[in-house]
Amino acid sequence: MHYSVSLEFARSSLLLLGALSLTALPPAQSPLIFGLEQRCQLGPTASIALDTPTASIATGVNFIVEVANSQIATYDKNGPRVWHNNLSGVAVPGCGQPQTSFFGTPSLGGTRIVDTKVLYDSNNDRYVVIGMQQDSGATPTGQPGLYVAYSNNALPFPNLCGGGGWKRWQTPVPSPLPGTTYQPDFNGMGQTDTHVIYTGNLEPIAGNGPNFTFVRVFRKADLINTPAGQPLPFSDMPYEQLPTSEFPHAADAFDSGARMTLVSTSGQNTLRLTTINTGNMTPIDFFLTVPFFFPPSGSAPQPGGGSLDTIDSRMQSAVLRDGYLYCCHTARSSGLAGARHVIRWYQIALNTWPALGGTPQLIQSGTIDLGGGTHVFMPAIAVDDSGTVVVSHSQSSATQNPSLAFAARFTFDPIGTMPQQGILFQGNSPYTSSGGNGAGADRWGDWTSVVVDPLLPSRFWVCGPFAQSGGIQPCLPTLANRWRTIVTGLALNAAGMAEPYGAGFASTSGTVPTIELIDPARLASSPAVQVSNPWGAPTLGVGLIGFEIPAPGLPTNIRGSFLVDPTSATVVWWLASAANGQFNLQIPLDPMFIGFPVALQGGVLEPGGAGIAITAGLLVTVGA
Repeated sequence: MHYSVSLEFARSSLLLLGALSLTALPPAQSPLIFGLEQRCQLGPTASIALDTPTASIATGVNFIVEVANSQIATYDKNGPRVWHNNLSGVAVPGCGQPQTSFFGTPSLGGTRIVDTKVLYDSNNDRYVVIGMQQDSGATPTGQPGLYVAYSNNALPFPNLCGGGGWKRWQTPVPSPLPGTTYQPDFNGMGQTDTHVIYTGNLEPIAGNGPNFTFVRVFRKADLINTPAGQPLPFSDMPYEQLPTSEFPHAADAFDSGARMTLVSTSGQNTLRLTTINTGNMTPIDFFLTVPFFFPPSGSAPQPGGGSLDTIDSRMQSAVLRDGYLYCCHTARSSGLAGARHVIRWYQIALNTWPALGGTPQLIQSGTIDLGGGTHVFMPAIAVDDSGTVVVSHSQSSATQNPSLAFAARFTFDPIGTMPQQGILFQGNSPYTSSGGNGAGADRWGDWTSVVVDPLLPSRFWVCGPFAQSGGIQPCLPTLANRWRTIVTGLALNAAGMAEPYGAGFASTSGTVPTIELIDPARLASSPAVQVSNPWGAPTLGVGLIGFEIPAPGLPTNIRGSFLVDPTSATVVWWLASAANGQFNLQIPLDPMFIGFPVALQGGVLEPGGAGIAITAGLLVTVGA
């Protein structure tokens, strides 16, 4: 049964979406935490400066864990540092702890732990740290290995500091080329409900052999059940000889039951998606064509004539959420000399891949390019449960010291754009590495870090380096300008994806029903719309009515349980329903719908057919 009504009375006072912005949280809610800073390498000698500020954070319910190269710290979310230690070498005093560093105990033997990352395991409310023993000479000075730590509970600091403590293991490094000693390099880290995945490179210590990919998988059950000091089980994917620029990065998966997913660049217009057959650890690949990009070349400038190493176009971060893979890497604005460093990002629908018939699809991609002489590099990416994306990154120019910044997009922003941008902390000096910049660029960090707060899904936490004048502990050679990290919160301040308009239409009894969007309206979703029925079951019907606001070039075939005549917005039809006021829209998996507006209203018939009441309007903007 269908009913026809006029909407002329309900179309007045149409409100457009309000202004959107992304801002740092006020200090009372999210303090600016000055994190770890450059120290001497406290190993066999105190003469090697740790140049690379590889800052990574993991955020749990109450605490933040930060690692930066060869250091680790735990912070309360309100800012105070709870605990701090070196990952190798000599321990940092505090909490009455024994004078051993985190991975430098006699049984583990780590002396130069670098490129460390940390993840929060929300399934078990614990934290995972992975670091790598590296040596610059042919003879290792420590125990070569991939080092792993897992917190005993949600208090990620030692018992002597009031925490739950950590279990730590050293796992061996393979040698895919017989007779050549290899070490791991560049830590990528991801997880699923059941596994933690390390991805990196294997490079020869003496430089006399090719590089190989290095993918090692740990079961979370083994991390929980294996005692410290006992061999930790692991599985390795077959080693493949590839350039370091094609390093695979594992995704941090938020979808329950998700398979392990890796992504890498493969040439200048292709991404290689890989999942792992856990039965025999063999890879399953899919090559996805993406818009052409120029790989990084040269370095990023900084004041005083120096420059910063930006490495290559390897994938630097990946997240899997709601069936979409998000990832990013550094690129160049053109192939010409003097071109800017930029950041390329992607959103990919996996479409049940690698299940039979599932084919990954590029939904959108974009380039973060600030123009002029500003270079952006070292990105990381995070996505909240509404599909809002934040990319953290470093930036510098001939007039801007190395700084921490961000770019972001809401799901309904124009396709391929990240219009919300800003600097989170401005560096106050150029940066000088131990090698100087005479023969090349100063060694800057290999990544920044951004994560979503598990307790407040609309809050992001960002960590990354900036350059500061001076620093602590003299190193040889003496460094005047060093790195330090900032940890800070980033909160969303948006009008939202559904905005009311108009005043509705009361029934003869003066009652105006309400309408509400229950779920986010995103591609390939069926969001529920709830229309209230103030009279309950005796009503003749509750219905969803709507009209679409045309947009040039966009299709107009979103349909749910309602029927719309797009040629005449004054007449609509709705499907009567006894007392059920919940209806579902059906939104296709078509990037053209991103940002598409749909105007909705609900109608309720009074008992006995005495009259009709219409809700106020709801303008819904389809997101990615």
